[in-house]
Amino acid sequence: DKTKRWQEGLDFSLKVLEYVADDAKALSNINYFRDKISSIQQPLQDKPIAYFYVGHSCERWNSESLNKNGIGGRETCNILMAKEFQQLGWDVILFSDGAGMEGIFDSVQNVDYPKLDEYCIAKPPDILFTSGRMYVMDKDFGAKLKVFWIHDIAWGNNTAEWSDYLTEERKARIDKYIFLSPAQQDYIMDRYKLPP
Repeated sequence: DKTKRWQEGLDFSLKVLEYVADDAKALSNINYFRDKISSIQQPLQDKPIAYFYVGHSCERWNSESLNKNGIGGRETCNILMAKEFQQLGWDVILFSDGAGMEGIFDSVQNVDYPKLDEYCIAKPPDILFTSGRMYVMDKDFGAKLKVFWIHDIAWGNNTAEWSDYLTEERKARIDKYIFLSPAQQDYIMDRYKLPP
């Protein structure tokens, strides 16, 4: 996979600069690898765009992890849903906890989650799904539709206790909710006073 090799080259060049800050070859390589990576990571203009934001996880992963060594339920759901959207003709980016593991797998672009801001600024998505990570709603990314895909049943009682707490400001930025069961939906809608 060319993208994986380019990412590895970029990571190595960045590591060289940690030890030799003015290394001309490393600086040149960084520009080269960034150009190569960005040349294939630009969303196609004629397709609707969906971003699936998973954020930090307990381990590093990308779409390949599903078939290699397994991955958690939230991650699995996002991998499969991203693939479904891709098959329906969407341009899809999955924002995983994948530093050093970025690339295109099964036609779905995998990007390390801290890069969400720059992608949303460069090309706001038609749909932004966030899977359990409410802090994403602290910014307005200009997505036409913002969907909170709920995998949990509680986020504490305030942001000091739980950074993903469902504040009034965050609720105001969410257009739709996806629940995993009717029981989960009833409980969460009552506890957090979500609109019907």
